[in-house]
Amino acid sequence: MKSYIIFSSREPFLIVTRTTIRDQEVIDHLRRFGCSKFISREISVEHVRRQYGRQFEVTEQAIEDGRLLRVLDYSGKQVFQKLPFSEFGRAYRCEAASAQVSTA
Repeated sequence: MKSYIIFSSREPFLIVTRTTIRDQEVIDHLRRFGCSKFISREISVEHVRRQYGRQFEVTEQAIEDGRLLRVLDYSGKQVFQKLPFSEFGRAYRCEAASAQVSTA
């Protein structure tokens, strides 16, 4: 399991996924929701678990039940308050072609 902070044209948000951010399935999933160009940084799952507690546990259960990824926190302000820069891993940049936005 991995966790990433995503910086896109919207507010930063935090995701948890069962695979890496470089996985094409993850990129396609983000693209379907309008996130086709982003920079991400991995965050230690253990640190995220400590900071988010029960909210993380619920998200983790969804991943274990077969979900590819879940958004843990949509609030960029809260993400920045809970996660210090010292916890940010190496940056990964993605610019997916022809984003398709899902209405679901």
